[in-house]
Amino acid sequence: WRYALPVILVFLSAMMVSEVKYPTFKKLDWRTQRPFVKTLVIVLVIATFASFAIGRLRLSFAPFVNNLALTTYLIPAAFLAIPFYQVMGAYRLLDTQWGLVFAVVTFTTPYAIWVLRNYADSVPVELDEAAMVDGAGWWSSLRHITLPMITPVIFYNLILGVAGSLQYFLVPQVLNGGNGN
Repeated sequence: WRYALPVILVFLSAMMVSEVKYPTFKKLDWRTQRPFVKTLVIVLVIATFASFAIGRLRLSFAPFVNNLALTTYLIPAAFLAIPFYQVMGAYRLLDTQWGLVFAVVTFTTPYAIWVLRNYADSVPVELDEAAMVDGAGWWSSLRHITLPMITPVIFYNLILGVAGSLQYFLVPQVLNGGNGN
């Protein structure tokens, strides 16, 4: 848990309210942080399983998925604001927490996959092979070998998820209808 300290400090500093009174800002509490926490959990779960599948399971399309995840960063978020608005409107997710969560997950997951996969490649494959010889399946190998070894980069992705989700202001503002709620 020694890697959790920076994440806890970032989260606590986001929850604190400064002494300066801003007329348009609301006090941050747990209700306002729910979409944020949901986003981080979803991104970390998807990125962990995707990086393990791309790096360890020897899938034929793994290099394509890895490169596709990285090339999604070539498209600016501003170009996707209107299509996101149309899609979220079609599914009636405008001005909802889940609409915001899906939008931010879409933007932050590819980079998290890419970072986790590159770090997971540094974990020796021989450890997984030895576990397989001892009778462990892919789930046991992931849970008992790979996850403990990639814990530092998972917390790094958690910090990047905090910064990345705060970076995308335009899309949540568009999905929220611009009313500031």
